[in-house]
Amino acid sequence: MIMGQETDKDPMKFLSLLILISLSTSAFGQQVQKSSCSPIDVREINPKISGNAALKQHFSTPRNQDSVGWCYAFTSADLMSAEIGVPVSGLHVSSIYNRFMNKTKQYRDEIESDRKANPNNYTFSEVYETGRVQLAVNQAVENGWLCTERGLPFDKKQPNQIHDMVKALEELKPNIIMNQMDRNTVCREITNIVSPFSLMAGEINEMAESLMKENLNQTLSLFADKACSEQIKQVPKMQTKIVFKDNDLEKFMKEVNFNIAKGRLQTVDYEVDAFTDFRGFHSSIIVGRRWNNGRCEYNIRNSWGKSCGAYKPGIECNKEQGTFWVSDEDLFKASSNIRYISN
Repeated sequence: MIMGQETDKDPMKFLSLLILISLSTSAFGQQVQKSSCSPIDVREINPKISGNAALKQHFSTPRNQDSVGWCYAFTSADLMSAEIGVPVSGLHVSSIYNRFMNKTKQYRDEIESDRKANPNNYTFSEVYETGRVQLAVNQAVENGWLCTERGLPFDKKQPNQIHDMVKALEELKPNIIMNQMDRNTVCREITNIVSPFSLMAGEINEMAESLMKENLNQTLSLFADKACSEQIKQVPKMQTKIVFKDNDLEKFMKEVNFNIAKGRLQTVDYEVDAFTDFRGFHSSIIVGRRWNNGRCEYNIRNSWGKSCGAYKPGIECNKEQGTFWVSDEDLFKASSNIRYISN
């Protein structure tokens, strides 16, 4: 009825609106042409990856974030890994980001507001689990140094190690106050919790001090700094560029394909319910494309380990590499933006 009233006043305005709606609707039916969809694996044509055995293995090995919501840190670390030439620790990236969030009231309030609005989206009650790729890269550069994946692995030394560690530290913190634990007792508890990693007695003591007085995110940042056994001592300046889809499939996919053709890694932020039975926003890396079944399809590097059980029927999953394939149209519909390092 409101639209009808609007047309009575301005028929040209209504006609323009119809055209815009038609264009927006038809955009979803468009597709990337076969001529623009030559098969490309970014890991094979990016010189910093293809010529580097450690990086090539890194980008072909499944990652498992478990139920810790740090997908943004995994994708940020992957973008930086390709630029630096060394696999970067996603765990360290998340710790740097959370330390920044802890000091920045504006962003911290946003996180807390989201947490209250969507309590079921968070596994932990105190740990910050969401993040922005652009800010994460910026903060990693500002930090001046990064830990390598080998020096601070998220999921290599033992299964679920970081999830279990974070959960144990979160459960320990209220017990410290409730049971009036002394410093020595807290140190013993922390020593057991972080046992997969080698920390000195003084470093355990610092963690105990932090856990007794600070937000848990500060304690995790301290842990990451201390537990790192291999550093990237000089992090180069990096600028990320973000491209929103703006309901223009042709323009958005042209940007995606341009980056692929250049051998450039890019993140994609999307709604997981398009491809799985879960809900919520997620971030992954696009590592390739192909022409298949009359459509251009894109290879998405996920961080859900080797499991293929989460994907909807019809989604092709490569469990040995931790990737899955989606069509241009499905990727466009689900995504909100892509990001890449532009320098």
